Amino acid sequence: MKIFFMIVGTFLYSQNTSVQRPEPDKVMKTIESITLSEEQSSELLDDLNKNLKKFDSKEKKYKKKIKEKEDIEREIEELKNELTEINKNVTLIIKSHLSEEQLKQFDDIIKKQKEKLNSTKTDAVKKQEITDDSAKKVEENKDTDTVSPFNVYFP
Repeated sequence: MKIFFMIVGTFLYSQNTSVQRPEPDKVMKTIESITLSEEQSSELLDDLNKNLKKFDSKEKKYKKKIKEKEDIEREIEELKNELTEINKNVTLIIKSHLSEEQLKQFDDIIKKQKEKLNSTKTDAVKKQEITDDSAKKVEENKDTDTVSPFNVYFP
């Protein structure tokens, strides 16, 4: 799981590459070939420093928001994993209330659901070859009718 977060973090970091900091000294060196009076130079340096302060302020907010975004995404992923675990408990809950005979019937139901799920996946691959949209809709409706809504509970 940690590896997953490192990969996601790297991806998010690469998406949010930082903007180059406008450092006044470097800017002044870049334009040193232009002959400026001392007054022009000092005014320009003052304005560049003001601009740098604005940049630093916005960059601080930006980094804070990126961190909040990463925290929220991490929380969402944890909640999703917890929901999946809770969903998996359905089978155990059902089994805890059944007799031996009922357990056998339940195991048969699970087996049939897995077979339907596997056949549905195979059919889905075949259906991708269908090019007509209306034919796809008809085929999708057939699947909905044949697959039980409980198949997700039987991993």
